[in-house]
Amino acid sequence: MGHEFVTPVRWADANTLILERHDYYERLMPPSGSIHGVARLYEITVSFKDDGTANTLWKLRSDR
Repeated sequence: MGHEFVTPVRWADANTLILERHDYYERLMPPSGSIHGVARLYEITVSFKDDGTANTLWKLRSDR
């Protein structure tokens, strides 16, 4: 079981948008039946070009 979602954080400048992607997954650990959670947070930088295309850069955040 898990969920993932993307939230806008801020505009760095007129052509660069900063987003965060949150991933959270749960795994059932046999034989005890305990649940192990794994969470990750990514910072995504989207740079828009004048021709309407975009480049993205994903960075795994380790500080949260």
